Amino acid sequence: MKDRPPPSPAIVVGVDGSRAALTAALWAVAEAEERDLPLRLLYAIEPRPVPSADQAARDLAAAEISIREAFMAIEALNLPLKIEVEIVQDSARRALINASYSALMLCLGSRGIGQSTGRHYGSVAAVVSRTARCPVAIIAHSHPPKSGFILAELDDSPDRANVLEISVAEALLRHRPLRVLASWRPRFSDVADASNTTAINRQARGQLDKQLEWWRRRHPSLDIAAVITPGNMVNYVAQHRDLIELLVVGQRQAGGNSRGPNTSAHPALSETTCSLLICGSNRVL
Repeated sequence: MKDRPPPSPAIVVGVDGSRAALTAALWAVAEAEERDLPLRLLYAIEPRPVPSADQAARDLAAAEISIREAFMAIEALNLPLKIEVEIVQDSARRALINASYSALMLCLGSRGIGQSTGRHYGSVAAVVSRTARCPVAIIAHSHPPKSGFILAELDDSPDRANVLEISVAEALLRHRPLRVLASWRPRFSDVADASNTTAINRQARGQLDKQLEWWRRRHPSLDIAAVITPGNMVNYVAQHRDLIELLVVGQRQAGGNSRGPNTSAHPALSETTCSLLICGSNRVL
């Protein structure tokens, strides 16, 4: 018996029959088209504790209906795009993590619920984003702002370089301004001394601007600017939530704890106003 060859590189979309998953599939079209890669629609049929032929037929029918809906929506765009279909019998979590080994990106809906199975891709996304071997996009089920921007959060983790490189690629692909945010932890004396806070902000902005200068020279048309905030990014995201189209963070920031991403630190996981792209240090697009 011959071993099954590994899947070819692709942009993989988790499909479950929900509107959120369909939104993610349409968002992923630009990723596949830009890189001249197939767009693979992946549906996982959850194994049943007590399988039966009738239930298996119903599960397969639900999978085919969900895949066909996404396929037709993408095909209606009339783009020269190769669409692949994969239906597997496995948990959504395992299927997506396995797919991440060959995928260049996983795209998931932020609040997808399979109508036939009751599966929640939002909770699955939380686990997958922490352990996937490729960038994971969790796409909000809402209309992106007409004049929005992409926000990248930088820290001192190993993911830093990938976060910046991928956020630049997304800004160029989506024709959006890019804001690169770094934060610093204020002491009590800093909070009490406004002039000291201003000086620290100015110094931090200067250091970040130096890092961004290379990207400005390489892409003169790209609108890229540094943003400095004391504390963490939560307040900045809350203040600009209606303008942030995509939030790009490192896998460590999104990791939170053993149960998945820290949704209190990253409102994009619990709110539908912006999408989230999580990048590890192991692979760039």
